Amino acid sequence: METKTGSSYKVAGIVTYNPELDRLESNLNAISPQCDEVIIFDNGSKNNEDVNIIARKYDNVQIIDGGENKGIGYALNRITEQAKNVGAKWVLLLDQDSITPANIIDTFEKYTSADKVAMVVPKVEDDNRSDDTSVEDNKTEEVGIAITSGSYINIDIWESIGRFREDFFIDAVDSEYCIRVFFKGYKTLRINSVILRHELGKAEKAMFLYVSNHNAMRRYHIARNNTYVASVYQKKLHSNYDRNQRKEVAEFLDKLVLKRTNKIRQFKFIVLVLLYEKDKFNKIKAIITGMRDGKRMAAKEV
Repeated sequence: METKTGSSYKVAGIVTYNPELDRLESNLNAISPQCDEVIIFDNGSKNNEDVNIIARKYDNVQIIDGGENKGIGYALNRITEQAKNVGAKWVLLLDQDSITPANIIDTFEKYTSADKVAMVVPKVEDDNRSDDTSVEDNKTEEVGIAITSGSYINIDIWESIGRFREDFFIDAVDSEYCIRVFFKGYKTLRINSVILRHELGKAEKAMFLYVSNHNAMRRYHIARNNTYVASVYQKKLHSNYDRNQRKEVAEFLDKLVLKRTNKIRQFKFIVLVLLYEKDKFNKIKAIITGMRDGKRMAAKEV
C-alpha cells in the first residue's frame, strides 16, 4: 500500500455487514482507483472471510474487523478516525452496495473550499426501483438531509459538532447528523451532476407502493430514532433561529422533524406491514415500542 499521507490523501470508507460479494466487488472496482486508501469496516459479517479475500485483490484496501455488529454509527466513526490518522481532511463514506461514478472525489473536491460546507453529496438513484431514474443536471444546492452513502464529509467539522450517534445503531444516523450540521451553521451541498447508484434496502413493489420488508429489529430502530429526532429537534427548529437565513432548508426540515409528521409516517408503516408484510405482530409491536422508547430518550435531553 502506498505510504503517502497528508491533507491531499484521498480516503474512502465502506461499512460491510453480510454483503453481496459481487456487489461489494463492483463497489471496490469503482472507488479504489479513485483513492489512495479504501477502509472497509466489517460489522461482524458471516461471510467475513470472503470479504477479506476480495479486499486482498486491491493494493490500497484495508479491513478493520469489528468482530460483531456494533452498528453503523460506530463503524462510520472508526473509518473517519482512521482517515484523520493518515492526515486526510475529508473522507468519502459508502455503503457496501453503492456504485460510485468516475471521478466522484475529484468532482467533490471542487466544492470543499466553499464557505461553511460540512458535507458534499451526490444525487442517489435506487437500483431497486424502476421508477427512480435521477436525471443529471448542473445544479448545486443546499439540502437538509442526505444519506450517508456517497457523503464526502469534512473531518474537522465532524470532530467539532459531534460524531455520528453510536447509540442509534442503525437508521436516522445520517439524518440526525445532517440536522446537527444545519443547526451548527454548516451546509450539506448536493452536486446534482454526480449520481450514485445505490440499493435503499430491499424494496419490493406491492400494488402501487414499494414496501421495505424490514425485520422487526430494524422497524424498532426506525421508529425509536425518528421519534427521538422529531421530539428533540422540532422545538429547536422553531426557537431562537432566524429561519429566513436558510428558508428552503428549514421548511424541508419542518416536514421531517414535526412530531405529527413522524406519527403519520409510523402509522403508514403499520398499515403497510398489515397489508403486505410477514411477521406482522412482531413488526407492529416493534414500531410501537420504538416510538415509546424514542420519547423516553428525548425526555432525557430536552
